[in-house]
Amino acid sequence: MQLITLASAAALVATAAASPSPASNAQAFNLNSSTVDTLPKVRIFNRCPYKVYLWSVLTGLACPSGDGAVLDTGDFYQENFRPAVGGVGTSIKLSKTQTCDPDRLLQLEYYIETSKPGYNYNYLDVSYVNAATTKDCPTSSEGFYLKSGNENGKFASNGANTICPILSCNDWASCAKVAYVNWDDIQTKSCDPNANLDFYMCGGEAPGAEPPAAPQPPAAPSSSRPKVDTPAPSSPAKVEPVNAAAVTPAPAPVPNKPIHVKTEFVYVTEIAYVNAKKRHEHGHRHQHFHA
Repeated sequence: MQLITLASAAALVATAAASPSPASNAQAFNLNSSTVDTLPKVRIFNRCPYKVYLWSVLTGLACPSGDGAVLDTGDFYQENFRPAVGGVGTSIKLSKTQTCDPDRLLQLEYYIETSKPGYNYNYLDVSYVNAATTKDCPTSSEGFYLKSGNENGKFASNGANTICPILSCNDWASCAKVAYVNWDDIQTKSCDPNANLDFYMCGGEAPGAEPPAAPQPPAAPSSSRPKVDTPAPSSPAKVEPVNAAAVTPAPAPVPNKPIHVKTEFVYVTEIAYVNAKKRHEHGHRHQHFHA
């Protein structure tokens, strides 16, 4: 598996913009030139049978005109989370085409809030809004698997799967239930800003798990009957007279003999474990942006 990174002087320029303008910053990538493994990050894995092209920009920017990173099958891309810039988060745009086509984009978006005590979370979502008409973007027909947090019991999901979620889908219909398709859907999730975000394209199974194997048809019966060896005829054997076998009388039944039955009693004790978790809820609704 190959790690794809993008290093460019222009890649860091956008982080200095207080309020980015799509016209002036359309080609200014907001990328990390390197990733510190010990810091929280987002990772994108390409399990698709085709190349995926990637641009990481400030949310709301128009499609960049330059080339993006190229993820071959088996490659992955990563970047450390960046705080929001002037109230704007990050959009990682993913496409099957080398040029960024605004009608054929899948977007993985995150917004790291750091200035509102009680609401300082990573607000994240998957968006098909820019491919709702064409349905032509990575994962649109193959699905995805997303995990936020849930590492060794840390940053665990809540019961509604809206906090530190695990999202899994296999086609357009199932993915539309966990991702944005219309701009006014409510599909923003949240997690601790220190929890990694992993996104696996193509296939709803968890990493390391294999998709269910297709049932194999039964073997067709053989069209020919098996060959049976027939012994060669032999000459008639001489028959000798045989005396009748002696008959041994059956033993007489023993009256009133008890039948011994061994009875075992098995006692089963049921123990229930209850794991009480502290859950937190919040009412912050992350504004969804178009490409």
